[in-house]
Order: sequence, then structure tokens, then C-alpha cells
Amino acid sequence: MSLRSGTLSFFRMRTRTRGSERMSNRRPGTNRSDPSLKSVSFNLTHDWQSEKTPSQCFGEMLLYEYLADVTFSVGVGLQKVEMKAHKFMLASRSATFFSMFCGTETANKNDVISIDEVEPDVFRKLLRYIYTNEVDITTKSVTALLHGAKRFKLGGLVELCSRKLAEGIALDTACTLLEQAHQYQEPTLEQSCLDFIYKNAHTVLTSPQFSSLCPQCLTKVLESDELRADESVVYKAMLTWASRACNKQKLPVNGDSFNRVLGKLKYLVRFPVLDIDFFSKHVTNDGILTKDEVIEVFKYLHSRTAPNLGRFITRRRAMTRAYRFDVSSGAWNVGNVFCDAIQFQSSREIVLDGVIIYGCYIGEASYDVSVRILGERHQLIVQCDSELQTSAKTELYDVLLNNGVTLKAMTWYTIVLYMEGPQTKRGVCGKNMIYCEQVQFFFKTSILTQNCTTEREGQIPGIIFH
Repeated sequence: MSLRSGTLSFFRMRTRTRGSERMSNRRPGTNRSDPSLKSVSFNLTHDWQSEKTPSQCFGEMLLYEYLADVTFSVGVGLQKVEMKAHKFMLASRSATFFSMFCGTETANKNDVISIDEVEPDVFRKLLRYIYTNEVDITTKSVTALLHGAKRFKLGGLVELCSRKLAEGIALDTACTLLEQAHQYQEPTLEQSCLDFIYKNAHTVLTSPQFSSLCPQCLTKVLESDELRADESVVYKAMLTWASRACNKQKLPVNGDSFNRVLGKLKYLVRFPVLDIDFFSKHVTNDGILTKDEVIEVFKYLHSRTAPNLGRFITRRRAMTRAYRFDVSSGAWNVGNVFCDAIQFQSSREIVLDGVIIYGCYIGEASYDVSVRILGERHQLIVQCDSELQTSAKTELYDVLLNNGVTLKAMTWYTIVLYMEGPQTKRGVCGKNMIYCEQVQFFFKTSILTQNCTTEREGQIPGIIFH
């Protein structure tokens, strides 16, 4: 053996020995701080791969930073931590990293890539998911993890986080999760939160978390027709939100400040459907409306015939429609002094908001309409008179009562309808029993009907309730 070859062999052996010492004696790499990854001693001749799955092998490579070719500086300030990884693995799983390493501005091997917007613990979880497709999602970390998953375009992890958040929607978390879904632009989670709030509106609107919503989320909640809360509750919730906004901006809590912080948001409250006594006692004194707006709403509450209320919404919320006819066929005579009537009862207590009637059979027509709700002994409970413009292009029309009427369960009530005008459409194949929103309705022919409406055919195709 020549001196040169002997020297080279000695050098290789010494280098390998020193490398082994460095491997066995070095302090754990940054990635090792993840306790969920099993550690191994990297003996270069030991076969540690054969009994492991690919994801387990990838996890070990991440843990020991072996053959790592990219370094990240994660966090801000004193919390910055360096972590090493493998470009191939990152680029194969994330479009963000693929663009970063394969694009025109690829990072050099010695470059340290700064990640400021993600916390170190969260970034470790992201790396673990990329390498092993496994992740520990906790309630505490899920929101930050969702943000990181969207930042690095990890679609599968976004779905897992969204599912975890959706499962955690509750009365005391719905508003907070809605804010997070809005912040991280997660529409599926956002809609889940909104649906939960709509169904549990009374409790959520009176919770402390509601006043912390941003204006955009506040709008999405209060603009919906599906919000199941009395409008007085909506008004009080808006006022609480405005008061908090005033305090936050160090403004006096009064009507002028309310208008300043709310702006157009105040019109999300449907003032025209408030009870007139509540409106008189509270709204007129809180200063949230101008004097002209108060007069405008007062006129509507007294007459219910104002054709245009500008920005004010007159439509009630969360009203459900129950239909007793499957189809319409042919024309139905109305007019003179003859009335249509039908009896009904419900399996649960409901609030009756109005009735549904058919419009004109051909062309366009105007009707004078009078709807009366009678009690079990045919005593008058409420009456609503209005003028209705109809077109044959639209089959059904709502006639809303001035105020909802609470009806007892399993009690017979009668709807009496007077219409003055030309022929309307006619319902057929009527049902004497239907289910709607977990309420069972029963219908039968009324002895008061004068225009031949029965449970099988005629007018009054449905009711509106909540």
C-alpha cells in the first residue's frame, strides 16, 4: 500500500469517526423539540428504515435534520427559532414552497428564510404534517394552524382545521369562531358559524362576545332573514355593540356617538316591525334615529300602508311558510261579499305572522284584501286590511299581520279571507295534514266558508309562522 493511499484511508477513517462523534454528541436539533416524533441514533451502518413506513422515515429525517438543505428563521424578536428542512419534501407538498424553491427567485442553500407571521410551535406542526401527513390539532392551536395552513396552501390541513373548528361551535364560541373564519377567509366555517347563530340568535345576541364582532361580521349576522330573534332583541344587541364601540373610541355614549360609530349599520335593525310600544319607549329616547326617521317609522307603525320607507326594511325575519296545496290549476272566483275560510291547528305553540294567498289568474290585477284570524269560538283575534298588487307571473303572495299572534297548540283557529277583484289562481290536491319545521299542521273545511274553499281546493294555500 502506497503512502498516498494509506494516508487517504486514514483520513477517511478519521473523518468518519469525527462525524460519528458529532452525530452522537451534538445537542438535539430544533426539530427535535416535537415530542411526538420518535428519536433514533443515526448510525450510518444501521438499517433503521426497513421496519418503518415512508411517513415515519420522513419524520425521522425531519427530526434529525439529516441532509437538510434549507433553513428557516421562524417567529419574531427573541422568539425567533431556526429550523431546518428539505426543499424536495416541502415543494412536493406545498404550492407556496414549490414556487419559493422552483421559481425564478429560488433561495440559495446558505440562505436563511424568515417566517415572521407563524409562531415556531405552529410551524413545527406544519412541518410535521408536510412530512408525515399527521398533526395534533388542539382547541388552543387550531386557529393559528388554520392560518398557517392557508399561508402555505396545505389544503388537507385547512379542511382538518375547519372541521375541528366547526365541531367546537357553541353558544359561547360562535362569535369568536365567526371572527376567526372571517379573518382567515374560511367561507365554509364562516357559514357554519352563521347558521348556528341564526338558529340560536336570542342567546348569542345577548352574549358578551357579540359586541366584539367586527362591522363586517355584524352585518352578516343582522342582515339575514334567518335570524331567529325578536327585533327588540336585535335592537338591544345593536345598541350594546354601539356602546362598546363608543367606549373603544373614547366617545360619550349618546345618540350622536351611536350614529357616528354605526353609520349605515343602524338600518340593519328592522324598526318598522318593532312593537309600537317598544319603539315609543326605547328607540325614540335612545337617539339612534333622527327626528325625521322617528316620524317616518311612527307613520308606518300606525298605518302599515306606507309605500316607501327608504332604507328601512319592513320584512320580518325567520318566518317559515307551510303550504297545504301541491299545485294550482284553473281559476277561482273571488269578490262581492263572499269569503273563503279554512280551519287549522298546530301540534306546537306558534306565532302566526301572516297567510299566503293566490294572485290573479291572468295579466295583472289589484285586490282589496282583508284577512281575519278567529279563535276556537269564532271570536275575532286580529284583522289585517291591505291593498295587493299582483301579476300572473307570480303565483303566491304574503299577507303579513301587523304583529305576530301567538296560537296555542292543538287548538282550532279559522282564517277568513275577503278579496275584492278578478279571478285568482286555484289550489288543488290539498292536504289535511302537513309537517313543517317539526310542527304538524291539520286543516279542515270551515263552516264559515262562503266561496267553496275546502281542505281539498280553493284559496289560502298556506300560512306564515315562526
